[in-house]
Formats: sequence, C-alpha cells, structure tokens
Amino acid sequence: MANLQRYFHKFCVRNSKLARHNKLVSFYEKNVDRSRTRVLIACMPKSASTYMTELLRYYLNFPVHDLIRTYGRCEQEISWSKLASVMDSDALFAHHHVRASESTLKIVRLFNVHTLVMIRNLFDAVISFRDHLVDEGLENPQAYVQEEFLEWERRRQYEFIIDLILPWYLNFLVSWIEAKKHPDIRLLWINYSDWIYQPEATLKRIGAFCGLDHSDEAAARAVVQAKKKPIRLNVGRPGRGLELLDDELQAKVEHLFSYYPCCEPYRHQLLSQTAPASLTF
Repeated sequence: MANLQRYFHKFCVRNSKLARHNKLVSFYEKNVDRSRTRVLIACMPKSASTYMTELLRYYLNFPVHDLIRTYGRCEQEISWSKLASVMDSDALFAHHHVRASESTLKIVRLFNVHTLVMIRNLFDAVISFRDHLVDEGLENPQAYVQEEFLEWERRRQYEFIIDLILPWYLNFLVSWIEAKKHPDIRLLWINYSDWIYQPEATLKRIGAFCGLDHSDEAAARAVVQAKKKPIRLNVGRPGRGLELLDDELQAKVEHLFSYYPCCEPYRHQLLSQTAPASLTF
C-alpha cells in the first residue's frame, strides 16, 4: 500500500490535469481503509486550535497531517491528492479553517472522519483576531487586510474585523450547522472555553466520540506534555471582548445573527456575557 500511495501522489503532482476530482473519488473508494480512526479539526480562527492539536497529538498518539494545498490568503480547502498519505492509517488532520463545503463533506464521508468543530465567543474572537493581525501578519483567508490597517485606531480595526472578517465566521458556523442534517456526518462541537477550563475532560469527550478508550492518566499526561511546547494561545482568557468592545460594536456583532435564523438558538452561547459553558449543538 505504501508504494501505491507514493506512486499515486507523484501521479497527482505531475499530472494535475489528469487527476480530476471524479478520478480521485473513484481511486479512494476502491483503496481507502475506512476502519481507521481519522480526526479533523475544523476550526474558527483564534479558537485555540493550535493548543488543541498539541493536546490531541499526545492524547491520541496519531500522526498529524497537513492536508491544505497552500496557506496565506487562500481558502483552506483540503487537497484531494494529499489524502493519499492517509489511505490506510489512523490520522489527525491538523487545525484547518475549513467550512463544510461539498468537497469537504465528501472527504469526511469517504474517509470516515470524526470532525471536531471548534468555535469561540465572537466578541473574544474579534479581539484575538486583531491581536493576530498586528502581531503576526496581515495575510488570512477571511478578508484582504492592507498595510493601512496597522495605522488605524484600535476601534476602527475592530470595526473592520466585525464588518469583513466575522461574516466568514458566520459562514463557517452555518455550514457546519447544515452539515448536521446528514446522518452519516459525525460532528462534535468544542468551545474555546472547554480547552481553557477543562482540557482533560474535553480530551475524554473526544476519545469517547471517536470510539477510543483512553484513561484519565493519559489525558492528564497529554496536558502536561502539550504545555511544554510553545503554543500560540495569545492571552487565553475568555471575556476580553465584552471588556474592550463598546455597546455599538457589540450590537454590530449581534446583528450578523439576523441574517441566519438557524443561528438564533446559539446566540446566547456565542455572545455570552459570562465565561461560556460547553456548547450543545
């Protein structure tokens, strides 16, 4: 099987015009080992997904695969050709800011993927996204940010993120809410605060969701090991959004929900004025 994977990957790279979507689907339908446990972290930006990946790396003891073709300003769709490397193995697909597109859902079904949908309080996400743009760079898939952004007053930066970047967050949310309608799509919703307040319990939830039986000691050990690594967790404190966004900006965030009635049942949980509890979707 390893030789087949290497050959097929070279074929995809060298003959991209021939490696069409329908041919890739046909190939995987015949060769993929669906008995393996595969986990996808589909996450909102700034939702502690890097920390989550490190925790799961140690807890599940699965190889971590990056399935995105390229980063920067490109939408993070999963590359079909890169899937050749996980046809016959357990795998953790590293944190991808990927919506539930038709292509992604087809992959989730075909490879029997357990999908963890990572979300975060949107007020806090605005603050953390602004910090990321200022401290780490302006390129991102959600909106084109120009250099002038760095010269703006902080409030205008927040307005930009609310007007042009948060709509991507809502699209992400709605796409995975819609994906719940498919009986063969397995989703577990994880909140940012779950990792901050109860990482060991969250690992156990994920293990049970994936049909794996890991001990409490394994969860505790994973937390200790992950904390030894340098992790981009920014401040890592829920509630900053309500402290730093004025009433008008908070109202702009809440207004986005009016465009998607399916999100209304989750308004309080995503715009909570207290430290949020685990989400139930």
